Amino acid sequence: MRQKCLDATAELLKTVFIESLNASKEAALTTGVRCLCKVEIVWKKSDSIESGLFQECLEIPLVIVTPGSIQVGHTASEHVHVAVMEHCWILSRQRLRVGG
Repeated sequence: MRQKCLDATAELLKTVFIESLNASKEAALTTGVRCLCKVEIVWKKSDSIESGLFQECLEIPLVIVTPGSIQVGHTASEHVHVAVMEHCWILSRQRLRVGG
């Protein structure tokens, strides 16, 4: 179930990141910047007897491709499922580290 959720929501994550940066293009003037964004992951186990929530925190490598556009690192789709979109919108703007 976990892998199924990851696959199903990888595109959603990319879309949210792109839209969140497109909403503030003036603030995203740098291109080619590599940074790590902290994303809070909430797994929902609703299709099992042990229904409930558990959380993970991941730092996902991102690259600003053009002003207002962002690209999620290749490995992100392998281990990301976002169940609460508010976290994605807020935390996608919190650049924790910038590196080359």
